[in-house]
Amino acid sequence: LLFHSYGAGVGALGLLLAGLLGNLVNAWVHVGAHASLGASTAVFGAVGLLGGSEARARHLLREPQARRIAPIAAALMLLLYLGVGEAQPTRNVDVLAHVFGLLVGLALGTVLGSFPRALIEHRGAQLAAGLVAAALLASCWLVVLT
Repeated sequence: LLFHSYGAGVGALGLLLAGLLGNLVNAWVHVGAHASLGASTAVFGAVGLLGGSEARARHLLREPQARRIAPIAAALMLLLYLGVGEAQPTRNVDVLAHVFGLLVGLALGTVLGSFPRALIEHRGAQLAAGLVAAALLASCWLVVLT
C-alpha cells in the first residue's frame, strides 16, 4: 500500500527512514543495553507514513476536523490492536519500538504529504530515492557485519 501510494523509490526510503529513526529513538530511550530485532518498527512506521500523509492531505483540502484526524486515529487503533502484544505482558514484544515507529512514521508522513504529487511521482525522484534507500540499507548491513 505504501509503494502504491508513493512509488517504489520514495516508499522504500520512507519505510527505511521510519524504521531506522524509530529504532534510534527506541535505543536512545532505553537506558543500558537493549536488544531489538525485527522489522516491526518499520511496519508501524509504514502505518504512520500512510496515516500522516492522509491526515495532511485532508488538512490541505480543509476537510472537517473529524475527517482530518481519522487517519491518525486509525493508525493508533492499529497500533493498539497489533502492536502491544497479548493481554499478558511478554518480553518478546518491544512495544516502545512499535510506538516510536508509528510516531516517526506519522511525522514523516505529514512532511511527505506536503510535497506535490508531481514531484513524488517523478521518475527521477523515484530513482534517486530508491538509490538512497539501497545505499542506506547496504550501509546498515555493513555496520552490522563489521
